[in-house]
Amino acid sequence: MSLPATQKYYWIALTSAKSNLAYLGEVGSRVVFLGVILYIFLRLWQVTYSETHSTSLGGLTLPQMLWYLALTESIILSGPRSGRLLSMLMFALAPLPFTSFALSRILSIVCLIH
Repeated sequence: MSLPATQKYYWIALTSAKSNLAYLGEVGSRVVFLGVILYIFLRLWQVTYSETHSTSLGGLTLPQMLWYLALTESIILSGPRSGRLLSMLMFALAPLPFTSFALSRILSIVCLIH
């Protein structure tokens, strides 16, 4: 029996949230690490924007650039630690797209943080 796509994402997010609750120390360390990375990039981009005397670079303002960095770093850091290519290929062949799977995992982490 096949579940609708929204139910699949719900169950993936729920399972991921339960897994993250079991390892709160790991989640906390990932949040701190991501915060450090984003702070470093914030300072770098502040200097870049001020030295170029512009409010947007590549069509992105500084807040938009930081949101972009936060999203992409979250995706990269939430991926499997080893065998990343093999895992991505495995999910690419599954009926659920890898990007949807990764997004539901990130949303579960964001929900736990807030």
